[in-house]
Amino acid sequence: MSMKFSVYVGPVLVCSPGNRIEMSDELADRLDELRGEEGAGDSAVYLGPNVDVPGITRQLRFDEYSDAPVITDILAAVEMRAFKDCFVAEIAQLKREFRSVEVGWGIVCSFR
Repeated sequence: MSMKFSVYVGPVLVCSPGNRIEMSDELADRLDELRGEEGAGDSAVYLGPNVDVPGITRQLRFDEYSDAPVITDILAAVEMRAFKDCFVAEIAQLKREFRSVEVGWGIVCSFR
């Protein structure tokens, strides 16, 4: 079986403690768990956008053939605000299921 390597670079929702949740169809249509089974050792759940986020115009997902983006602290702050504004209802729903739901910014690698 061939594994596909991908890297997500951008704003994320970090939910903890992270019991794997069965996401509703509505939530899964808008947010994607960024790591597959390789994330089992980390108790947090990392969610990224499954839809276009108004205010974020650059590519967020990359494969081994993609050029790396150049990100400034100002761009990261703008993207985190746009992400938070886009997912207000989803963040409220996740806060009922997790003790902590934080909007962060980072790099998440995945093999699927």
